[in-house]
Amino acid sequence: MKHYSLLANMFRYPENSYKMQMGELNEFLKTNYPDVISTFNSFYNQLSDTNKINEEYYLKTFEIDGICCMDIGYVLFGADYKRGDFLAKISHEQKESNNDTGIELADHLPNVLSLLPKHKDLEFVNELSYGLIIPSVKEMLKKFTDTDNYYKQAFEVLLKILETDFNNLPFGQFVISSKEEKSYSEEYACGADFLKEKSLK
Repeated sequence: MKHYSLLANMFRYPENSYKMQMGELNEFLKTNYPDVISTFNSFYNQLSDTNKINEEYYLKTFEIDGICCMDIGYVLFGADYKRGDFLAKISHEQKESNNDTGIELADHLPNVLSLLPKHKDLEFVNELSYGLIIPSVKEMLKKFTDTDNYYKQAFEVLLKILETDFNNLPFGQFVISSKEEKSYSEEYACGADFLKEKSLK
């Protein structure tokens, strides 16, 4: 699970160490996930060769009238009250695992990815990843359908690795309602149900 810390860095604000971190991720993917390396290079080359992916590019993608929101609770539940429930639960898990979430919310995608290798409960990790993270990443990727934004390749790499690592598990997957429907799935059947009190450690 340690590679999820590397993958998390791909979606963090690109500070001075970003190129080095992506170089490390590049080497890891070459050895362990060669089927995604060409997609990753479409992203990585813009950083290492042209420097198109920088602080301004990140902000335009995720912050300033951004293409995509990376807060998983919002992606899953929209403005529904269950977003707050989810954020409270994931904040608890972050604190229990001593995962530093920095200035972002506990359900921010990089923070959730970096939680996976630190959490001690493998069943929780499997359920969270298969049941909630995969559907939310798919939804995020939809936002890039009609764009030429380079982060599209980053999300494609992440989704492929998630689907490889967490495949055919005995949990339900959250179904995100369309805008015409409710802002959350009424039939939430993700294993032990992450939103229930019993999910707290």
